[in-house]
Amino acid sequence: MLCHIRELSAQIAEVYSKICKFSDITVVDHTATGKCGNAHIVVMTLGGLKNALASRSKAIDLSALRCLVIDEVDFFMTSQDSQKQLFDINNKYLKKLPKFQWLLFSATYPEEVHAPIKELCQEAFSIEVKKEKLQLDHIDQYEFRCAPKKKVDFLMDVFNTCSLTQAIIFVNTKKFCETVKNILSKNNYKAAIMFGDMSPEERDETMVKFRNCEVNVIITTNMLARGVDVPEIEIVINFDVPTLMPINGNQNRQENPIRRGDPEIYLHRIGRTGRFGTKGIAVTIYDRDEDKKYLDEIYEHYNMKDKLKQL
Repeated sequence: MLCHIRELSAQIAEVYSKICKFSDITVVDHTATGKCGNAHIVVMTLGGLKNALASRSKAIDLSALRCLVIDEVDFFMTSQDSQKQLFDINNKYLKKLPKFQWLLFSATYPEEVHAPIKELCQEAFSIEVKKEKLQLDHIDQYEFRCAPKKKVDFLMDVFNTCSLTQAIIFVNTKKFCETVKNILSKNNYKAAIMFGDMSPEERDETMVKFRNCEVNVIITTNMLARGVDVPEIEIVINFDVPTLMPINGNQNRQENPIRRGDPEIYLHRIGRTGRFGTKGIAVTIYDRDEDKKYLDEIYEHYNMKDKLKQL
């Protein structure tokens, strides 16, 4: 079972373990133990699989592989590095194995991932939900235009007005994150920052504290936008409207500066609230005309402009 981050790997391994509690099926979270052993189910990151296959000790034996599951597969296919790693592993190791089953999952499948997925799994059946159906009706979605440089003030108004359990604030870059965290902390909110360049130990500790409600607010980038389940999260705030720069042909991001709203990341972000059939709140704030344009593009993509409410 392949995941894109260690936090999701740990979460899925825990669910597998609960499902298999009264069976003889064994489960290993490779990201936590660094081992695979003879487990029936091994949950790991793509980097973990790459390292295990390349190790001199042959840390993983795929000869008995019967099923390979990839969660958030569109992440792997839209990241050039991850896609290359996955195809390298497939060409070097997986194609030599007896026939096994691929299972690829994601809440979103942008157009650009269809071709590489088809190349990887040429005989796969595709079961997709039309994008117009991905409207998350159980989440109340709001937008709010702040005065210039007043986003942090709005955050404080929200947290001082609402009685909340857990919240995630998403940003596009790490800029202002320390400022936001310090302001929340000074107002007695237990806030933490979480980014990919933190040590594994720091990330694990932060997630444990968040799940145990020892931390109430996490400020993060898109690292936690996918898959992570914390039922107590009542509100998600987009401090920045999620955007991307599409790549056309052989152009790279530097040669193609046309930015647009990122509907897939938006859907994944707000999907962190309202888990397991509960109600949730998602608020997107902006202070520039171009950010409003990006948000409108996102809602037009999913044909759900009537779902957006103004604060």
